[in-house]
Amino acid sequence: MATVGVLAALVVSGVAMTSVLGPAGVGRGGPGDGNGGPGVARGTQPARAYDSALAVEARSAHSGSAPTAVAIGPSEGPSTGGTLVAISAWNLGGATAVYFGGVPATQVTVVSDTLVTAVSPPDTGNLSPGPGGLVVGTVDVSVVTPNGTTPDSIADRFTYYV
Repeated sequence: MATVGVLAALVVSGVAMTSVLGPAGVGRGGPGDGNGGPGVARGTQPARAYDSALAVEARSAHSGSAPTAVAIGPSEGPSTGGTLVAISAWNLGGATAVYFGGVPATQVTVVSDTLVTAVSPPDTGNLSPGPGGLVVGTVDVSVVTPNGTTPDSIADRFTYYV
């Protein structure tokens, strides 16, 4: 949960970052590593000049294509909503909406062509008993852009809890 605070501070302060998702030092596929991702989860390391060049080069190769979700973080929050969530994907520029299981998110901010933030809405009836007696519900998070909507995948699931 500390990552959310770091994310919010970095987005608000405008510090250039190679990534903002995941625990520090954990990589999930960035430009140039052969995994084809847009640079998610390099911890809280400031962007280096060559990282930015690689990201621009990678984005331009995907420009004009439908968005493809890569990861969200955090991937869980209270059923009352209000969790700041970062969504990393290709081609998010011009995003017009973010949905959590079909329910519109609030405070949608396009940070870059590969990063959008949004605040989760309250859960609308997806909760059921989960492991250990917890009450949970999982929904897909989707981003709508001029080039299409991110497809549902295991990487974009958000779990509400009580």
